[in-house]
Amino acid sequence: MKEIREAYEMMRIQRSKITAASYNPRAISDEARKRLKHQLETKGLVMPLVWNKRTGTLISGHQRLALMDSSKKGGDYDINVAAIDVSPKEERELNVALNNQSAMGEFDPELLGKLLEEMKSDGSLSIGEMAFTESDLAAISDIPDDFFEENETSEKMISDIQGMKDRRKKAREGNEEKDDANFYIGIVFSDAKSLDVFMNKLHLPKNERYFLARKFFGAYDAHRGTVDLDTLVPPRATAKKK
Repeated sequence: MKEIREAYEMMRIQRSKITAASYNPRAISDEARKRLKHQLETKGLVMPLVWNKRTGTLISGHQRLALMDSSKKGGDYDINVAAIDVSPKEERELNVALNNQSAMGEFDPELLGKLLEEMKSDGSLSIGEMAFTESDLAAISDIPDDFFEENETSEKMISDIQGMKDRRKKAREGNEEKDDANFYIGIVFSDAKSLDVFMNKLHLPKNERYFLARKFFGAYDAHRGTVDLDTLVPPRATAKKK
């Protein structure tokens, strides 16, 4: 294996020297922003922003920096950054790579479930402090059906959690490689409204995000005539004909 070098240096610079990447493809929902805001307010900024000193462009940390700006209530301020010196091409590549979830591994459902059980038993479990919702944890971990107390969540939430657990269990049982998580894909729509239209036209439950392939294709085959994919997928997802 080739030796890995440290390609950054810690620098303390003025906020005014940082320019947001105009091409940054990352977005954040209002709910996720609230969770990130809470995490920053309670834990502070525990990971440095990544900044290209050659161009002055921020590579990673746009959402965190925006919340930092809001907390400062105007005016310039100093901030620590992990500064690198790269070309515009490398800068764009890193902008995507540093936010690529598929290159960061995934949670092991069994180990995460065990950790959550231990944290609950010793009284240290705080879902909000981990920037998760109860539904998030149910979707990615092996936790028992009665993990959440009735006074901690609504009946609907409990039902949604159980539904996600059942669907994930069926998906895992239907996969020959039990320990291989590479048996699912994500579908990206141009906006939330397009997602709702798509789910409605295929008569799929709007609150569900996990489907067995045969169920999805069954719904699509039955209602494909009502779906205009060109109006739903992001413009860049459609390859241009030469």
